[in-house]
Amino acid sequence: MRDSLDMNTRSDRATVRRAISAGWHLTEEQVGRYSRALDVALGHAIKKGDPRAITSCVRTMATIVGQVQADEHLDARLAAGKLTDNEVTIRIVRE
Repeated sequence: MRDSLDMNTRSDRATVRRAISAGWHLTEEQVGRYSRALDVALGHAIKKGDPRAITSCVRTMATIVGQVQADEHLDARLAAGKLTDNEVTIRIVRE
């Protein structure tokens, strides 16, 4: 994902949401940068009284937070030695 996304732009916020939904993972640096930019964009949207921009900012932040939580849960499962995927055992019996 390109690093020049502008969180004040609805289409760039949508790009972040689509990328995360498609399975792209943000680095910790990107999460921090986008979160700070979203805070600023949300402040501008609130100041303008633009409900669509406010909703878009909140949706984008929720998507980022959801990805971060999913990554944390995966890391915890891996650290505990638990499976991360469904595992199926098949036995073939020959007669």
